Amino acid sequence: MTRSTLLLLVLFSVAACDTSDPLTPEPSASAAWVANGGNFSDQNGSLSRISLPAMSAEQGPTMDGFIQAVEPAGEELIVLINTFSGGRIDIVAADGRTVRATIPDIDAPRAVVVAGDRAYVTTFAFDGSGSVLTLDVPSATLVGDPIPTGSYPEGIAIASGRLLVANAGFIGDGTTLTAVHLATGSVDSVELACDGPRDVLTLFTGDLAVTCLGRTVYSDDFSEVLERTNGQVVFVDDETLEVQDRVMFETQLGSTGGGQAAAASLDHLLVLEGVTSTIRRIELSSRTSVSPWILDEGGAYVGVSGIARSADGWFVGRLARAAGGSFPDYTAAGQVVILDDDGLEVQTFQVGPAPTHIALSTD
Repeated sequence: MTRSTLLLLVLFSVAACDTSDPLTPEPSASAAWVANGGNFSDQNGSLSRISLPAMSAEQGPTMDGFIQAVEPAGEELIVLINTFSGGRIDIVAADGRTVRATIPDIDAPRAVVVAGDRAYVTTFAFDGSGSVLTLDVPSATLVGDPIPTGSYPEGIAIASGRLLVANAGFIGDGTTLTAVHLATGSVDSVELACDGPRDVLTLFTGDLAVTCLGRTVYSDDFSEVLERTNGQVVFVDDETLEVQDRVMFETQLGSTGGGQAAAASLDHLLVLEGVTSTIRRIELSSRTSVSPWILDEGGAYVGVSGIARSADGWFVGRLARAAGGSFPDYTAAGQVVILDDDGLEVQTFQVGPAPTHIALSTD
């Protein structure tokens, strides 16, 4: 699923539970879908499908845009595509190639969560004003009015009958979570007291975790960095929406490709620090940071971009290493690596350029 993840898929079928309960194991995955952003100026994003039984990867065609995210919806896929003029939503068959329907001319889509026949998509306009669109998947039509959010919304999840939207703000100056009550349509704003909320995860306990990437303040002409704040992970009660705990980091967080940056298992939450090819780890039982995993930057791939979790392991995207140094090449084929719970490489797959988001179809 994902995205963002596996967690979005299981939240509709798994009740709040003790994470140590052996009756609630993590599902295995039958396939991993990779949204390859591509090179934005070339508008050459694509999907890759990794078949886990066969341990093979298949590359789909380019889709005339930058692929921001992909999410399974029944037997189909919801694909979010950013273009020069805004964006669109494609509904794609399970082959990853056949487009059944397109919803064009929308603001830039960022993330999606699926609940039954409905998909909820965060978008923002060129001025940063954000909204959630409601998509009826079978009819491929938008229903109702756009739901306003804070500025530059990113990740979205569903918990306790509410949509929860992370408002990242401009270069991380957002600090809030928007809560939309699906039954009434009422909207609340939750202050997180962190900079740049990006990913919203529903944990197996039912609580929420929000990754905040940090904020960068520039001079008026953007020639100088005046201030940087660091990343956090904030834990929120899914019923009361009160902040319970937070884990502070000494660096900014975020995906190398600017997309999905966090995923969780029964025991751990992982968040990406793409600049240093580092995966930060939080032990969920104690809600404390534990030793990170640092991936090798000396080979053909750099950074970390997109992450998902199933019982099969941690699926992490990487970008091609540029010929001129240890920085990404957004035009060359990327990689997805599967890591076990010790951070050891289990398998690797070549995917399209600039992987941005990973979603899992579970057994």
